[in-house]
Amino acid sequence: GDSRVDWLADFLRENPGRKVLFIAHGKSTILDLAKLLPHKVATTIGVFHEDLELVVRDRQAAWFAEPEGAQILLCSEIGGEGRNFQFAHHLVLFDLPLNPELLEQRIGRLDRIGQAETIHIHLPFLCGSREEILVAWYRDGLSAFTSPLAGGRFFYQRFQGELRSLLDKLDMTGAIDPRELEALVVETQAMRDEVTRNLEAGRDRLLERGSNRPKVATEIVKAIRVEEKAASVEDFLFRMFDLYGVKAEPMSDGTLQIIPDELYVNTFPGIHSDGMIVTTYRDIALVREDLGFVSWDHPMVSGALELILGSEKGNAAFAVWESDEPQDVWLEALYVIEATSPPALHVHRFLPPTLVRVVVSLREGDCTETHPALMFSAALRDGQSTRILEDTPLVQQVLPSLQARSEEVALCQLPLIVGQSRKMAQKLLGDEVKRLVALQRVNPLVRAEEIEALQHEQAQIDQVLAEATIRLDALRLIWKGHIGDRAI
Repeated sequence: GDSRVDWLADFLRENPGRKVLFIAHGKSTILDLAKLLPHKVATTIGVFHEDLELVVRDRQAAWFAEPEGAQILLCSEIGGEGRNFQFAHHLVLFDLPLNPELLEQRIGRLDRIGQAETIHIHLPFLCGSREEILVAWYRDGLSAFTSPLAGGRFFYQRFQGELRSLLDKLDMTGAIDPRELEALVVETQAMRDEVTRNLEAGRDRLLERGSNRPKVATEIVKAIRVEEKAASVEDFLFRMFDLYGVKAEPMSDGTLQIIPDELYVNTFPGIHSDGMIVTTYRDIALVREDLGFVSWDHPMVSGALELILGSEKGNAAFAVWESDEPQDVWLEALYVIEATSPPALHVHRFLPPTLVRVVVSLREGDCTETHPALMFSAALRDGQSTRILEDTPLVQQVLPSLQARSEEVALCQLPLIVGQSRKMAQKLLGDEVKRLVALQRVNPLVRAEEIEALQHEQAQIDQVLAEATIRLDALRLIWKGHIGDRAI
């Protein structure tokens, strides 16, 4: 017999294409509405409360997020915390909490990053009810429905006594003196104005101006978007899954289901034993909390990169460069300059593992500068390595000579790179030694042992950098020329 239920049914019927988040405090209200609403309106209804298992709650939230999913999600108070429903623009509050912070949490389910429209808050209440008092206090006293409310805890501590007194009087007598409610609203308005003034006075405008750099932020956002589109994480994952035998199936809505298998769960990084459903699209991940968002920074991707880089897979390849020029044999080699040292020295600060790419040709010699990696990416195609391995002179004579030549070119770059690293280390550590020496003159607490330890560290790092070596990490043999009908 609650007329608010009829209002809700009429609202859903009149707005069939709109997502509606419904929040009430008690689970019993949610269960009763879930049974009653289907008899009043033909719509799809999701249910979300604390007695449901986490997996079931995730599925209900995901169904609500789907464009063709549930039109309304009936939530108990647990739905007012932690969930993101910014794709919805209508919030129905069947009751109101006494604590303004809880109200902010409820509204915050919709009012968050990704919300593209105005949020409409609907507050159906019965005249003469508890909700009428709370609506007046929140609306007229705190303006909580039209602007964010700062310091909700302070308002709750200050006015909870008066609020509870009014609500108890209403329960006992069935009515309250309107002047008491008006006095409470006026006093609340005054406190809100005072809190707003104090917050405004405490703002650090210089910090705000220094932090607000829209041009810089715009360029960073553009760079992130370009990077995300430049290489497909999804394509990389599919290739890695195929290489290691991981079962993964693409789904129609931009998601990827990874099916668990004991053969790789313990070896392939980042895969849960019960499987995963992930997406590489940021906009989908913002809406679907049940999905994992996989980017280049995800542990699964970084772990897969470490897995492939730490193994011999993919460190040798054969490619074909079809061209009308005279036939030639090329070698693209990747070398890594690295310094081996105790972890305590942190030599990677000055010389991280540095990649050196070298391209040499049997006819033209060193061609590194004239043939960048992007040129090869566009010109080369995979070749049949079995055919090329049958060419004994190529394997036993040409390939070793090309590799020796590429190593000579790479070694020529070693002194330059190492020299720059040594200069950097000497400059940074030397400046620190000078600072400590100067500080010791005015501060006797700076001990000579500290300076000697830093000088010893400086000498150790310089020696380690001087002994840096270069190692072959990967190579690609390239056959260039007119292929014709020959299968290479």
